[in-house]
Amino acid sequence: MTAKKAAATKEVVKKEENTDAALAGQFGGMMDDQDVSGNDVLLAAILLCQPTSDLVLEEKARIGNLVGSLEGNILGDVDNPVEIIPFKFFKTWTEFKLVDDGKGGKKQEFHNIVPVTLANAELPREEMVADLHIHRFETINYYCALATEVAKGDFMPYVVSFRSTSYRAGKQLETIRGKLKGYNIPLCFRTFKLGAKKTENDKGKFCIFTIEESRKTTEEELAAIKPWFDTVEKAQVRVDTSHMEKPEGEAKPAPGKVEENADY
Repeated sequence: MTAKKAAATKEVVKKEENTDAALAGQFGGMMDDQDVSGNDVLLAAILLCQPTSDLVLEEKARIGNLVGSLEGNILGDVDNPVEIIPFKFFKTWTEFKLVDDGKGGKKQEFHNIVPVTLANAELPREEMVADLHIHRFETINYYCALATEVAKGDFMPYVVSFRSTSYRAGKQLETIRGKLKGYNIPLCFRTFKLGAKKTENDKGKFCIFTIEESRKTTEEELAAIKPWFDTVEKAQVRVDTSHMEKPEGEAKPAPGKVEENADY
């Protein structure tokens, strides 16, 4: 290597060492000290693409892709599960209202997401509320971090929700959480492979979430996730629900029937 090339290499290395941590010492005074409220934070949901999902119809994703709801970024697919570190659980009712589709049948329209409490834990799957015909799905939700993004050191958590035909995967995660809790071990001490599986029933072809325990979470990963755990523990962080404005991922139901294959 010539002296000129060696000098150039040293200069590149020197520039690469100017990481955020190094720059903080010089420019840390530029920090905005205004506290960030949990309500100001909007987290993406992990979506499972179905045959009639907008991203699939627009040819931006394929059936079975796992996609971030805010940016439409593809995280994984049927052949490539994504490794997640789930660190906070919450349960909700996902409510749809049944309305006329103009063709003699019924269709679902997103109505509301309601936290499950002791007072409403036994709500019926279907009921009339005032003049609305409500159809409910019990939903298991987890705040989670993607292991690949944690490794990069700059990440935002996602929320993955298990309902309808994917509810079983959520129950699997809950079973493991209960088992670990019995030994005083948080669920976030384990990583999991979140995947997708193609299946079908009498209503058509669709995809469901799958979950598989992967490995023990490293100390470095836990340290990176801890601030986000504290954030969601102390404040009500908002989760993107824009994809719920219409029941994507559902086949058209037969007259008088409601499709249950829609996972988002």
